[in-house]
Amino acid sequence: MFDKSFALEGGELVGKSTITKMMMEYCTRNDVAFATTSYYNNEFGFAAMKLGLQPTQQGKEYKLRLIRHSVEWNIKNIILPAFEKNQLVIHDRCFLSTMVYNYLMEDKDPMIAFDEYSNLFHDYQIPIPHIMLIDVPSDAVAFRLALKQHKDDSYEEQGIDFHKRILEYYRKTVDCFESHSVIVNEPFKTQTEIAALLDEYFSK
Repeated sequence: MFDKSFALEGGELVGKSTITKMMMEYCTRNDVAFATTSYYNNEFGFAAMKLGLQPTQQGKEYKLRLIRHSVEWNIKNIILPAFEKNQLVIHDRCFLSTMVYNYLMEDKDPMIAFDEYSNLFHDYQIPIPHIMLIDVPSDAVAFRLALKQHKDDSYEEQGIDFHKRILEYYRKTVDCFESHSVIVNEPFKTQTEIAALLDEYFSK
């Protein structure tokens, strides 16, 4: 069974979607079969996304249950079938984001989420994805935030102090993952740089 997968992680406006697209294009050019997944590609994750920054404790607990269901749905319906077909799996976020947004931002121990989701992956006998953290300087996020007239969700509507905290939490937490790397995305990585990162990853 093929077991290579990686997750693009990071805060808002750091370039995850751009780099994910570049990685998909790289795989297509190099005949690497792949599947993609995200928290929000099923009914559970979509419902969690719609809750946004839920103000009530009951809503926060409900959101965590939805995220858990979303991850397990993806394992059963996308990740396991992809591995059976020898496909690479590209995750748009994994549980590092849950640790940041739903635990650290709520002053809770993020290792609770790390242990829960690590055990979930182990229960299905699949590896935790290699984490690729997309990092940018705080002033770059502020600049992109100011330029973006239409905010896609309640997270993007937050002020720069919120986004600085998010960036710092990602930097502090990524070391929990044994297999991880950090991409400093300022300016945007070129196709050549992304290709070099993937070549290095596939050679391991």
